[in-house]
Amino acid sequence: MKRSLDYLLLFYEEGKPLKLKKISSALKVKPPSALETLNNLAKKGFLKKIERGTFDLTEKGKEHIEELIWKHAILEHIFLVNFNLETKNICEIVSKIEDFFPKDIIERLCEKLGHPFKCPHNYEIPHEGKKNLIKYKYCKVASNRNK
Repeated sequence: MKRSLDYLLLFYEEGKPLKLKKISSALKVKPPSALETLNNLAKKGFLKKIERGTFDLTEKGKEHIEELIWKHAILEHIFLVNFNLETKNICEIVSKIEDFFPKDIIERLCEKLGHPFKCPHNYEIPHEGKKNLIKYKYCKVASNRNK
């Protein structure tokens, strides 16, 4: 799922339909590999094909990305509050384990934390029911995605 996350984040951050050439270049993959992943994400309903070689993020894809951003940020807070780790270390740890936490557990943790508004890296955290016009950022401190 991490590779799919890179694709979805690219669409989310760009905020517009993207062509296969731009996607493969941005993610440093060959066009046939990119097309295969894009088609798989479209089958799952996260992307829609606009025209030949051009895709866009669906509302389902946007909600999925914002949930992942929320999940990541809440877990970062848990590690910061309970273990007082450096923020870079927290991001790296959370990136490795975030997929194992179901939404209901994250909701409980978020409530326990008092629904924090920003992650330890000062990015705003999306919350259900909060519909701002801003784009949220996925913490990329320990990720290869910020190269």
